[in-house]
Amino acid sequence: MIRFHQFVAYMKKEQVSRFEGRLAVKVEKVKINNGVFMTSLQGKRPDSQEWVTIGLDSYYMAYREGMTLKQLADDIYDMFNTFENPSYPLDGLGDWEQVKDKIFYKLVKSEK
Repeated sequence: MIRFHQFVAYMKKEQVSRFEGRLAVKVEKVKINNGVFMTSLQGKRPDSQEWVTIGLDSYYMAYREGMTLKQLADDIYDMFNTFENPSYPLDGLGDWEQVKDKIFYKLVKSEK
């Protein structure tokens, strides 16, 4: 069984190899709800400004529970591939007027 930092390095290397330059791939620590950080693999098409973020913490848990590295790498590849060829327009995400009616809020742990 490999350690988390080895798992992250493997997943990054695997996606870089599979996409062969069609997707820029990087590892980032991302702050999520309530100040908790997650390690993510991020991908961006060369012609785009948007990065897709895939949290690796849950993938590592799945690995520890018995899924193979190949199965997990395939799943991540499929998710990135969907982003590479989206079925919805991404060019309007930076325009408040286009997105304001599509944003939904959820309060998480109001005491914090």
